[in-house]
This record gives sequence, C-alpha cells and structure tokens, in this order.
Amino acid sequence: MINIVVDNINQKISYTCEVLFRYILRTEFRVTERKIFDNRTYQPENEKSNVILYYAQENPDNSLCIPCSGFLHKDEVVAVNPSLHVDSSFPKLFPAPNSANEPNFDLLAASFYLLCEYDKFTASKYDNHGRYLEEDLYSFKHKLHRQPLVHLYAEHLWTLIKKRYPGLKRDAQRFNYEISIDIDHPWAYLHKGLTGYAGFIKDIVRLDFSGIERRYNAFRIGSDPYFTFPYLIETVDNEKLQFFFLINRESSMDGRHTYKCKAYRDLISSLSRSVRIGLHPSYNTAFSKQALQLEAMYLKSITSQHPKDARQHYLRYRLPQTRTYYSELGIVNDYNAVMIRDIGFPCGMCIPFPYFNLTENRMTGLVIHPAQAMDVALKNYMRLNPEEAKERLTEVIEKSASVNGKFLLVWHNSSLTEYFGWKGWKSVFEETMALLKKKFLSGN
Repeated sequence: MINIVVDNINQKISYTCEVLFRYILRTEFRVTERKIFDNRTYQPENEKSNVILYYAQENPDNSLCIPCSGFLHKDEVVAVNPSLHVDSSFPKLFPAPNSANEPNFDLLAASFYLLCEYDKFTASKYDNHGRYLEEDLYSFKHKLHRQPLVHLYAEHLWTLIKKRYPGLKRDAQRFNYEISIDIDHPWAYLHKGLTGYAGFIKDIVRLDFSGIERRYNAFRIGSDPYFTFPYLIETVDNEKLQFFFLINRESSMDGRHTYKCKAYRDLISSLSRSVRIGLHPSYNTAFSKQALQLEAMYLKSITSQHPKDARQHYLRYRLPQTRTYYSELGIVNDYNAVMIRDIGFPCGMCIPFPYFNLTENRMTGLVIHPAQAMDVALKNYMRLNPEEAKERLTEVIEKSASVNGKFLLVWHNSSLTEYFGWKGWKSVFEETMALLKKKFLSGN
C-alpha cells in the first residue's frame, strides 16, 4: 500500500492519484491528510512496510516527497502557462528548482494539467471549424504531446519508490491497440438518389473517364470505392475494431447518407451484430444537447441499443459542455481526444482514463479514450506522404509500447480507397496493422 500524505485533501489531488496509481501503475494506494497520518497511535503489523510518499512544500525528515507548487490547491480556473524544465529525460511542468531530491517538479500538478486538458479549458481561440486552435495551446507549442508524459511521470515516480521500497509490487499491464473507423461517407456513389445520378452527368460533361468507370461499376455491380467494410472486418480482429456512424445531416459539412436511408440503416444494423459501434454526432451537435439526444435516439432505433460511445464529426467539441451532455445522455465513452495537426499523446496518455470536470471540480463517470494518430491529420494537416506517415506512426507505436499503453488509431473507411487523393495510404494502414499485431502478440 502506498500512502500519499498531503496537508489538505481535495478533489484534484485525489483524482490525479487515482489515474497515476490505479490506472497507470496498477497498485494499491490511499491519500491521507497529514494531521491524521501523523496522529496515528497504532500501526497494524501488516502496514509496517507501507510506502510513505509526501506531497508537500517542504520535505519532512528527508522522506520521499513530491514538491507541491500550490497549483492543485487553487479554486479558480484561469489561464496558466506553467514553468517548464526540459532535461535529458522528459519535459517537467511546475519545476521545483530549490529541490535537492527527486522528483524535482510537482509531478501531481503536471499530470493534472495534462489530464484535464487545462489549456483547452481556458482557451479562447478556435479554428475555422470552431475547434480548439492547437497551435495556440501551451501543450502544443511546447510539443508536450510528443511523449506519453503522464505515463513517464508515473514510471519515474515508481522508480523512485522502488529504490526505497524494493519489495513493492504492481499488477502487470501489456500493450494493446484499437482501430476506430469514422464513417462519414459509407458510399462514394451509391444510395444518394438524384445526387448520385447528377454526379454521373458531371463526370460525362468533364470527360472524367476514370470517374465514369467507377460510377458505372458502382451502379452496375455495386463496386463502390468507399464500401471497404468487408475488407476491414477481414483485416482487423473484430474485438479491436469499432465503427462510428454519422447518421444525420443538418449542415453541408455532414455526409449525404443519414438514418433515413434504408441501405444505410441495414448496413449499421448488420455491422452492429459483429462489431462495436458508436455515434459520430453531426457537425452542429457539439453545442446542442437536444441534437445529440435525437441522434442517439436515431441510432438506437436502428440497433436497439443506446449508444455508449461517441466522437464528434470534425472533432468539434467544447469543454465542459459537450462532455456534460454525454454524461447526461448516458454516453460513457468519449473518443474526442484526437489531435488534428499532429500525432502523439493528447492528455499525455495512451490508455483510457476518467474525465475530470473542472467546472464541477470532480471526477466523473465519463471515460476518455485518447487516440494517438488519425489519417486526416497525417495526410491533410501534416502533409506527409505515405512513407513519411509510416515512419511517424512507427515512432508513436514504439513509444506507446514502451509504457505498455493502448494505441488507438482513427481512420476513415473512405481513406482506404486508392482514389480521391488517397493513393498509397492503404499500405500505410496495412503496415501499421501488421506492426500493431506484432507488438500485441509479443507483449510489447
């Protein structure tokens, strides 16, 4: 048992310890106020070997101590740019320059700042889609997403604890992965009604012979380039595969196929019998609980199950509103922690973890599933070619495996075609899958 002794317990400290010790280190712990801990007059025999870890501004009796910066004791939520020290190991937020011992930074505050996306919560600038402007975020500017920092912080602390308490044990954790597919356009040509036939006419007028051939094959034999679902079912183990369905259209940014299309309803119903599915709420839903509720109802009417998982279309979400709506509507898994302009480790994490609502100052039942890479980020925002993308993906997978994390890849069914600018990207997906399977089977 690890005893974390603090001057005053609060929700932020309890939450951060929960993530570090229970979710990452997978070991027993408890947080105790110092006045209670110091006043104990009897220590049971089985507690004599318990670890004592202080979280304080001063180190008592040269004990193992995390220096407290005071950040986790502040009630107000205002924009903060933490001090940062970078050494040969990793970037350290809230450094304690006068500390002669390790850790020489406020490891709990640093972890909390990343876990709760503090810089997003206090952000005031957004891109043209109303998304958080990543370039303006403290964590992005300092490239904190390039490493699974919260995992590294936890492992660093574990190493220090083990030096003093070598007999301490923890449960083993192994590398895992998940493939998450966003379905914005289930078909490129089929089941679009008059719109599909109008596209045929446009191809003829433009003398786009390759487009004419593809449309002809789609209409004649059903060979639609975006219909990659049989391939995905065959390529990815079903227990590691999940589809997110965009099922409504209230904006020109949404897809053409909606819950009103019988072929689309049949597709969703069929896939839901063998693979996990989730809701991909449409473009305008991030700021409307009612719109989210309606789309959850539409999906339930198709699958007979209330959706538990969600990721917003275009990754449009706002803290804390969107996640509050999720909790109120019975959605328990949030898949929105995905980077748009880079790949890496949002929130410093590569395993699912509980969401902390800064407005309500409490840990919630909502679970955040951070993704390490997305196809659109690699191609459209980072502007990598397929070979460069493979190299970057390999780097991030290796870093995930080094901390026995869970690598979550976000792809689109429409990105697996060799058309519409995605030539060569199917090989990126396949080689990434091969590496993930190899890492998983080897245990690292």
